Amino acid sequence: MTEAGPQPKKALEPLQVLLDKAEEQGFLTVDDVLELFTKSDKRLPQIEDVMMFLYNEGIDIINEDSDEEPEAADAEAETETEDELEAPEAHSKAADVSGISSDDSISLYLKQMASVPLLTREEEVVLAKEMERGRMARRRLEKGGQSPELRQRYLQHLEVGRRARAHLIKANTRLVVSIAKRYMGQGVPFLDLIQEGNIGLMKAVDKFEYRRGYKFSTYATWWVRQAITRAIADQARTIRIPVHMIETINKLVRTQRQLQQELGREPTTEELARRMELPVGKVRRVLRIAQEPISLETPVGE
Repeated sequence: MTEAGPQPKKALEPLQVLLDKAEEQGFLTVDDVLELFTKSDKRLPQIEDVMMFLYNEGIDIINEDSDEEPEAADAEAETETEDELEAPEAHSKAADVSGISSDDSISLYLKQMASVPLLTREEEVVLAKEMERGRMARRRLEKGGQSPELRQRYLQHLEVGRRARAHLIKANTRLVVSIAKRYMGQGVPFLDLIQEGNIGLMKAVDKFEYRRGYKFSTYATWWVRQAITRAIADQARTIRIPVHMIETINKLVRTQRQLQQELGREPTTEELARRMELPVGKVRRVLRIAQEPISLETPVGE
């Protein structure tokens, strides 16, 4: 067996960065981990392996798509963190569309979405198992050769699995809305952002492995955000921008706002670079891309 060469060591460097960051702040955010996967869609299947590794290391992964500060940085707050992950802003902000220029269709959608109860981890597992039995029943039905009684049982499992899939999707649509709100004002209508996010949510439902032990909403966040940022890259810009650059631009915009609040003025490029831990030249390039042909900070309706 040959010894590990430079390439495996290089592959471990991003994970070590995450471990160091988790040790420093006591947790990781979705943004921290997402940066490993935005440059190539081919790396998306690795999400499960990285998440499992981090959970085995006892590291909390929290969702910053809520406007609130993270509340959980230790094991005692784990339950509270999971509730926040399951549906950021679910209780008070998921249906808050103030400032969104929209018609009654958004209000109707949000009312329908809010009517579906949130799921516990145990309920997620039950639904995932029903989906699994449904998929198994479909494969056996495709092979044929069953008795009428056995075929009827498989058909019942198939229908229960379909209903379970629909339930898991509906129970997490408010997560999609919470994430979509973060990307408003970038050239794609709010309802379109929700629609694209729902596509990502459905992919997450189909790929979710409940035996891994993490909550579905933690896993789904990656797929929802990937779908939304790809839609922005494809539809909202005259110049085609890679998905990973859209994520960098959004991170820069958030950092700008944070520093502006802290400093009471517009931050300099050097200050942005220090906070984002990026070279000044790269920050300047991202700023130029963000300003042309639209401004990412232009409010909806302007």
